[in-house]
Formats: sequence, C-alpha cells, structure tokens
Amino acid sequence: MNARRVFISTALVLAINLIGLMTALGPDDVSEDKDTQAIVSAIAKRGAPLSWFRTDWPLENGFYRPIPTLTFQWDRAVFGGDLPKYRLTNWLIACLCSFALVWFVWELFRTYAQAVLAGSLLAFWHSDVQRFIPVDWLCWIGAGIAFAWCLISPKGRRLDRLLLAGILMVLAFELVFGLAQSDINSKSLSWRVVGWPPGRTASCMALFALISMAAYCRFERTNGWRWLLLFAAGLIGAFCSYEQSVVLIGCFPGIALVLRMQNVRVHWIAPLCAATAGFGYAGLHSALLRSDTAYRLQQARPVIGGMRDLSAWLLPFASNFRSFFSMLIPDVGILFLSGFWMRAVLAFGSLAGTIGFVRKPSLIWITGLLGSVGTYGPLAFQHPFAHYYYFPAAFRAMFATGLIMMVTGFARRAE
Repeated sequence: MNARRVFISTALVLAINLIGLMTALGPDDVSEDKDTQAIVSAIAKRGAPLSWFRTDWPLENGFYRPIPTLTFQWDRAVFGGDLPKYRLTNWLIACLCSFALVWFVWELFRTYAQAVLAGSLLAFWHSDVQRFIPVDWLCWIGAGIAFAWCLISPKGRRLDRLLLAGILMVLAFELVFGLAQSDINSKSLSWRVVGWPPGRTASCMALFALISMAAYCRFERTNGWRWLLLFAAGLIGAFCSYEQSVVLIGCFPGIALVLRMQNVRVHWIAPLCAATAGFGYAGLHSALLRSDTAYRLQQARPVIGGMRDLSAWLLPFASNFRSFFSMLIPDVGILFLSGFWMRAVLAFGSLAGTIGFVRKPSLIWITGLLGSVGTYGPLAFQHPFAHYYYFPAAFRAMFATGLIMMVTGFARRAE
C-alpha cells in the first residue's frame, strides 16, 4: 500500500472515528455507574498494578483481565475521579481497532478497497454514525430503483437487476449491524464500546487480536520471522484482556486456510502456537479463578436461545422466509394486509440475495460470515451485552464489504 493510499485511508477512518467523540464527550452517564466505580475503587485500594496478572480483575466476578485493569490504572492516574473522561480511553482503543482491521484485511486479501471499507464500517458502527446517515433507507431506495429498472427497461439483464435489488435489501440490514441490536439493558454497541468504560474489555481484546492476526498474515506473505514476535505479543495481549480470546484457537487455522486458498504457502507453526497458548490460558484461568461466581452463573442462558442467535448470524435473512410463510393461509383477505406484502417483499429480497450469494461467491464475504459466527459463538450462550459483538463486528464488516463489492458487480452487469 503506497503512501498516498495510506494517507487517504487514514484520513477517512479517522474522520469517521472523530464522530465517535460525541459519545465519548457527551452527557455524563457513567459517574453513577456502579461497575466503573467498583473498578476504580478496587484499583485505588490495592495500589499494586502488576498484581492483577495473578488474580481476578477488580469486579471479582471470575474473569482474568489484567490489561484492561491497567488501562483503568492509567485513567485514574491521568483523570483522577473524573469518570466521564475515562470514555476517551475507550474511544482511543476503538479508534485503533478500526485501523488494525484495515491492516488485517489488507494483509489477508491485499485488496486496498476491501481493507478501507472494512475498517471504515467498524468505525461507522462504534461511532454510531447510522444515527445521522440512514444507510439502510438508502439501500432500500436503491433496491426500489433496481426493481423499477427491471420492470421499465427491457434492455440489459433483468435477472441481474432483480439480484441487485435483493442484495441491497440484505445490505440494508448489514450496514446498520442489525444483529447487534440485542442488549439486556437496551444499550447500543457504540455506548457499550465507547461510552461505558468497562466495555473496553472487549475492544482491548479485539485490538490485540487484530494486530496478532495481521502480523501472522504478514509473516506468511513475507516469511519475515520477526513478525512472529508481534503475533505472539498480540496473542498474549488478547488472552490478558477478555475471555472471548479463546476463539483465536479457531481463527488462526481459518486465516491460514484463507491464505492457502490464495496460493500463499503457509507454515502451521503460528496456528499451533495459538492453540497451545489458548489451552494454556484456559488452564491458567481455571487455576487462578472461580468458575461458580454468581455473575457467571446468572449470565448463562438456555442452549436454545444461543442456537437461535447463531442461526440468525449464519442466515441473517432466514427469519424473513419464516415470517412470510407463517402468514400464508387459504384466505383471500390476507392480500389486503400491509404486513403480508411487507413480509413478501422481505422474503423476495432474501431469496434474491441468496441466489446472488450462490452466483457471486467471494472469499471476503465467506470469510466474514463464517468468522463472525465463529467469534460470536461462545458468547451466544450468555445473556447479551452489546460489547460481546465487537470482535465479531470486525468480521461482520468484512461480510458487509463483500456485499458492497457484490452490489457494484451486479450493477455493472445490469447495465
């Protein structure tokens, strides 16, 4: 990536992230937050920063999170008791995550546009830009235009116009990260990641994980063994930040497979090291911490709920088919119900989108889709907090990027 492209991508991603400062500098809604108060109080009481590497973290609910704890130590040293300013650290970590995603996608696929789009989308979501730009409605308008174009103009490829309309309907849901709307307290992804200081546990892990994965890709593409040091540092940082890091055991073999599909000769030493470190981390976690804390027990949810969520992540538009077919009854009166026609339109869009996926498969959307499902998997069986979706959001941004590329491809074919 040349200097001009680096400058353009940096300026774009930074500009989107600056919108997130509205959340970080917004009205004070954290001074009374009991979790933030408890963390700061426990840090002040102990006064031994490195001791957090061998104990539970300050909330004492059974989790090993020394690095996020050290970031709170930093906040306390810089901002003192001004808890709202702690959100600036959250914003900075999230900002760095979006740049790390640009680097990771570039190293994985070596496609400039895809890398910048993915990083911009992650910044778009954690900055809550969809509050100001109705990208979903823009997609719906585009789908309507594509459908009308199919009916009115006999020239060109009508099937491609229909598929374009369907993909735009699917993209409308993905561009606002519709899967991240579930939160046990009805909070947004942006608030959890940027506006709520304890939410940085997820973004800290995501940052280290993205750096580790990008360094691994660079190692495989260049055979520069020094990149393995950064890979290892990122891996250790992720394991010291958040329990969701265990998904990295599966991420690295998947990344190696994606690289191999691009004719990159891969060494399996890094995935093997990641797996070994992951199992070692699990042993450390069980040795140092209790697994039966009240918090961990109350967070568990029924298996059926987790399976339902995972199916929604894997087949995000399947519910549209279910909703439509559930209304099919042998009664002509149903044709006069607006809800029936709305569900029919959504089912059509889902069908057209599915056909489009089959006709134009691409490595980035397949990687993004499966990666988002896999990285969310362990947390699907917990009651949802929006920051659980943050690391999966990095892969979901890759999926949405693939859809955008698909839209441009069908648009060119439909002319």
